[in-house]
This record gives sequence, C-alpha cells and structure tokens, in this order.
Amino acid sequence: MGTTDFVAVLFYAAGGDPTIAPGGESKEGVSSKILWMVRGADGPLTIRGTEAVGRTEYTQEINPVDDVSYPSIVAVPSAGCWTLEVSVAGRVAGSITVPAR
Repeated sequence: MGTTDFVAVLFYAAGGDPTIAPGGESKEGVSSKILWMVRGADGPLTIRGTEAVGRTEYTQEINPVDDVSYPSIVAVPSAGCWTLEVSVAGRVAGSITVPAR
C-alpha cells in the first residue's frame, strides 16, 4: 500500500488539537472517533498502539463499512504519546502519532 492509499480523519479533534482521551471518551463526553480509509483493503483493520515512554501496547480490530472505510472509537488504555499503526491482512497501511490525556 502506498502513502496515498491511507487517510485518518480525526473527527474528535476540536480546533486542530489531536489529543485523545484514554478509554475512548473525554470527560466532556466527546468520543475519540477516527475514520480510517484504506484503499485496496480487504478484511478487518487492526490498530496497534504503542505508547512512547512506557512502551505500553494495545490492539483493536475494526470491521469495514464499505470498500475503504473503517470507523472507530480509539480507546488507548492510558495517557501518553501514542503511535497508532494500522494494518489490513498483515500489511501496514500507515500510522499516526497522537497525544492522550
């Protein structure tokens, strides 16, 4: 997959702030919704999160709603700086890094 085949739309990011809330929902009730779009994907999407300092990891699997769209609420387990790597059928599509607090 090339870099033009992957897009992550951060629906929760107010005012351009990409900070997500651990557990998937902020105190204000805003869900950490991310729409992953992967062209040429076939099957479920796997989000593998790695926290930069503590090296905590988590995995989340998302089913597609059509040929390219994977809507999700990302629920990192703790605060920190998280790299979210996305793969489909074992092939890495791309990654994003976001703060969580």
